[in-house]
Amino acid sequence: MKLAIFVNLVIFNAVWFACVLGAANNKAWIGLLALLGFAVWQLSISRHRRADVYIFITAGIIGTIIDTAYSQTGLLAYASPAPGPDFAPWWIIALWLNFSLALNYCLRWLQGFLPLSVVFGFVGGPLAYYGGVKLNAVFIQTESVWPALLIIGLAWALVTPLLVYLSGWFVRQQQLTALKDTA
Repeated sequence: MKLAIFVNLVIFNAVWFACVLGAANNKAWIGLLALLGFAVWQLSISRHRRADVYIFITAGIIGTIIDTAYSQTGLLAYASPAPGPDFAPWWIIALWLNFSLALNYCLRWLQGFLPLSVVFGFVGGPLAYYGGVKLNAVFIQTESVWPALLIIGLAWALVTPLLVYLSGWFVRQQQLTALKDTA
């Protein structure tokens, strides 16, 4: 089990780099392919596959909405902006999906510390985007970088505990359903 969590952490980070560096080099397909491999592997070994699929879909929807808002308000622009400049690019949606694949594994510890997940999101979200800025995959459109990072931090401070909570809730619901089915 510990090995699977460690492998999840390593692949989670590798997919982040594949998505960001692929987008920065106009090869966003590399990150999408890396995510596909990660998703297939993670779901194939999952003990709660249905819950993982639910959080995967939920994070994808939320991430699409948030990053589309960043794009449409002019807060951020993205390298490799397909499907279009006013919509969250596929590779950034892949990053949200990637994050979801870590929630019940290497980030599961956050489920016992929801208040800490607020801090984790407030700090980690902007750091991830700033990493994208430094690697030329994300472009902050504000005069100063700090207001944009603050907005991103506030969004992630709300979304991270929500996704952390939902990931655990989906697992508990799947376990309850399994118990009812065996009764």
